[in-house]
Amino acid sequence: SQPSLSPALLRISEYVLNDPAKVVNQTITEVADGSGSSEASVLRFCRDIKFSSFQRFKLALGIELSTHQT
Repeated sequence: SQPSLSPALLRISEYVLNDPAKVVNQTITEVADGSGSSEASVLRFCRDIKFSSFQRFKLALGIELSTHQT
């Protein structure tokens, strides 16, 4: 479904989509370890989806989650 992503970036994407609420509370190292990738790959993933940092990505993810809670 995301053919333009490298294998590492695809793993990160799947990891985030699988449990975004968990990712919001994780460090970049924890996301890298959990997705079987590197911190550099996690940062590249964030930049590829137009966030300048992992922290900005997590902030936006948290806001998105809070606006879609039932």
